[in-house]
Parts: sequence; structure tokens; C-alpha cells
Amino acid sequence: GLLGAGPLGAGGKAETLRGRRRSRGRRGCGGRCGRSFHGGWGGVWMASEFARHLRENMTDEGRVAWAKLRHRQMAGFRFRRQAPIGQYVVDFVCFECKLVIELDGGQHAERIEHDNQRTRWLETQGFRVIRFWNFETQEDWDDVSERIWKSLNELAETHRDS
Repeated sequence: GLLGAGPLGAGGKAETLRGRRRSRGRRGCGGRCGRSFHGGWGGVWMASEFARHLRENMTDEGRVAWAKLRHRQMAGFRFRRQAPIGQYVVDFVCFECKLVIELDGGQHAERIEHDNQRTRWLETQGFRVIRFWNFETQEDWDDVSERIWKSLNELAETHRDS
């Protein structure tokens, strides 16, 4: 059934995306919300709709990282979360420097080739992709933030020179 506060949104109207009700109030669903589109692209959902779903259902690790990246807290650079780029939705991106940050959970150990293909495509579009395991954001944010900061500064210099 529908998760959350009920079928009516704030305006008193049912909130739907392509005929499906949106989950309200449950975060970090990890595929537990009963939606058929978890685990890949089902063809029905467009990248922007899928990105919206991911923003509304961020994992705990994603929320920790977003709290540190939002509001230009990282060296003054602006990040977006769960942003569509082509057919993919990336966890975090700084378009100014073309830096993509991906947080990988345990399921990514089984999807190495898919992640590599995705990274190669993003690189052909001019993005640098850096990946962290979910536990790193919880256990060693200082190391994570240092690696992000170094990448941002390298890319900022590259974009200034070109």
C-alpha cells in the first residue's frame, strides 16, 4: 500500500507520478517501499522523475554527505544532489568543476562493470568521478572531505586555465 501520511498531498490533491502515488515521509527506502522501479531503469520513469524519487528517499549516508556539501560548504562550490546527467542519476555533482561524487553501498560490489561503464560515459562528457563506500562517509568524513577538496581545487585550476 501507500506509505506515508495518506493519499492527499499538501494541496489536498493526490500526488502522483505517471499514475503512481509518491511515497511521502519515508526516507532511505533501499527498495523496501514496494516500488517496481528500484534496481534499475524500468523505461517508465524519466531520469528527472527517478532523481526526484532518490532525493526524497536518500540513504542515511547520502543525508550525511549532503549536509556537508550543501550551501557551498565545500570550498565555496555549489553541489546538486541526485542530479540527472544523460541517462544516469548521480549522487552529487558540482557542474562548475564537473565533479561527480558517488556513494557506493554493498550492492555496488555486485555491479562493478555497470559502475565502470557509467564512469567511462561520464568521463567522455568531461566529468571526473570519485567514489566512496557508504561507510566512509560515516566513519571518516575528514578523509572523504579532503579528497573532495583536492579534486575540486585541481579541477578549478584546470577550468581556469582553459
